[in-house]
Amino acid sequence: MLVYIILLAVVQGLTEFLPVSSSGHMVLLNRLLGIQNDFLFLSILLHVATLFSVLFCFRREIVGIIKNPFGKAGKLIIFASLPTVAIVILLRDSVMSTFSGNLLPFCFMLTACFIILTEVFSRRNCVKPIGGKVAFVMGLVQGIAVIPGISRSGSTICAGTFMGAEKKEVAKFSFLMSVPIIVGSMLFEIREYIKVGYSFSFNPYEILVGFLVSFIAGLFSIKFMLRFIQKSFIPFAIYLIFLSAFSFVLLYVF
Repeated sequence: MLVYIILLAVVQGLTEFLPVSSSGHMVLLNRLLGIQNDFLFLSILLHVATLFSVLFCFRREIVGIIKNPFGKAGKLIIFASLPTVAIVILLRDSVMSTFSGNLLPFCFMLTACFIILTEVFSRRNCVKPIGGKVAFVMGLVQGIAVIPGISRSGSTICAGTFMGAEKKEVAKFSFLMSVPIIVGSMLFEIREYIKVGYSFSFNPYEILVGFLVSFIAGLFSIKFMLRFIQKSFIPFAIYLIFLSAFSFVLLYVF
């Protein structure tokens, strides 16, 4: 059981901030391993761990936003969150149905295509600051990215870059704007957990190990992305194309 928890923790921690869709990977693992009741509890636990990764890495920026919530950074995060929340509310039933995993091959491929298009057509010489328009578009994309297989970080970074904002600043903003969304996702999962009334079969030691592994993996993922950000995302697109093919065979052939 501990090995199983560590595997999920590593996958969640790494993929939450890489442009490959953490929810897509978790749903795929769910289908592969046949996880049932315990999956929802683990999802909550690992979401909390990755939330702490963001809070730790960007503690100075977050403290600054808390002290001045209506400053520029705070307003941009609010501006980005509004379309995300609106899309999730409007499409809630449709989004919930996608967690069956049936759309994973197509969503992985869609993320890959978005990455490739951004790499080919983005305005590399334009480095305008992130403003309300860029934040709003990133928020729209983030709302769509609640669908498993569509990468939240990949889509938002690509959207901001495509609109001409500086890539490293877009990445930082993407991670910061993930905080309210991770919190919202976590609260929703807690609500579902209470509603269904699942129990879990893990001991406190296993829970602690899973949390720490996911937290450390999340830290590594954020640090890696901030260093890698100026390079091409094409390797991630190639990985997603292979993952799309694999998930298609798994879901529709076998």
